[in-house]
Amino acid sequence: MADVSWGHGNIAGAPATIDPLDPRRVALSPPAALIDVGDTARYTATAFYSDGSSVDVTSLGQWSVADLSVAKIDATGLLTGVGAGATAVRFSYGTATARADATVFAVLPQQSDDDWWWLV
Repeated sequence: MADVSWGHGNIAGAPATIDPLDPRRVALSPPAALIDVGDTARYTATAFYSDGSSVDVTSLGQWSVADLSVAKIDATGLLTGVGAGATAVRFSYGTATARADATVFAVLPQQSDDDWWWLV
């Protein structure tokens, strides 16, 4: 098995190098989140490399959502529900991108037992 180190370039006789910004693919977890308005969900991103290694890159890439009226996401992958609807969650790291889904539900007002009369 060859030695692997992070960096750019390769010199004859030196360990093989894997460019940390050039993964084969990036995967997001969870692939879909279901939350209420005001609630949060945490996404993580894992980069997979040609040597079989994988690295958590959640805080190293760029997060975005397709519809800011539905949700917002911060640099750590924390998604917050803003309004009812569905949106795509996107993550890019180096040359790789990944997509997940998020659905945000409106919170219905709670009815108390004292409100039973209006059903009659």
